[in-house]
Amino acid sequence: MIACALIVLLATSASPSPTPTPYKLLAVPTPGATPWSPLSLAGVTLGDTPDAVRARLGEPSVENVKPEITVWTYPMDMGRVNLNVFISHARVNSVSAALANGAKQSKFADPYGVHLGDGVDSMTSSRGDPGDLSANRNTYAIGPGFRWIYEFDHGVAASVLLEGSTTLTGPLPSAIPGPPGHDGSSLDKAIRFKAGNQRQAALAQGVFLAQFCDGHGGWVPTTRALLSNPQTGMAAVMYGVTCSTTQRAVRYYFDVSRLPK
Repeated sequence: MIACALIVLLATSASPSPTPTPYKLLAVPTPGATPWSPLSLAGVTLGDTPDAVRARLGEPSVENVKPEITVWTYPMDMGRVNLNVFISHARVNSVSAALANGAKQSKFADPYGVHLGDGVDSMTSSRGDPGDLSANRNTYAIGPGFRWIYEFDHGVAASVLLEGSTTLTGPLPSAIPGPPGHDGSSLDKAIRFKAGNQRQAALAQGVFLAQFCDGHGGWVPTTRALLSNPQTGMAAVMYGVTCSTTQRAVRYYFDVSRLPK
């Protein structure tokens, strides 16, 4: 739970009662105190329902309702940061945090240990080289379906955005269970999972690949191939991935034999 900032006002008997604030200032959790996954920011996970967000953060200070998307805003780190939660089709599809009210630094950190206000060099040491780089924007892809985007202002990280590349209409798959020995390290050990269609399978693969590697690194996809054996009916998807911080390259195999064609 996030502890709410508490302002204690000492007043004399002649002083009027203080006017309640319309929203609560939220103390920011740290990665060490909160078991975040790489698909979460400030305790909000992609695929969360609005009720789950309210249970975690309370009512938003600002609610902006549009035809296709609703944006909830929460002040964090004593107002130095605004957290924006983007909700579409009754699910969180992206979440961002940005410096606010003229702040140049903050205690707010993403799951990789990057603080808003960190310089480019500090962020690169935590995340490695970005997959896509522009003058004021670094983009890191994790798995085949999710992106972290950092924007800079005068050389410091001013905002961070976590988004899915496709619209989420349901919760993210849970951790992929598999038979003993099926860790995905080879075709014979391809990871087996349950999915009703190709989209669910791709989402399950993306969630699996959106795990940390070598500390706070993230897997960056480099290749994808479909493998099949007509004689046995075996079919698998292979992803070649590289860890963003150590550049360690591995391959993961997923068994898709049971999926509808």
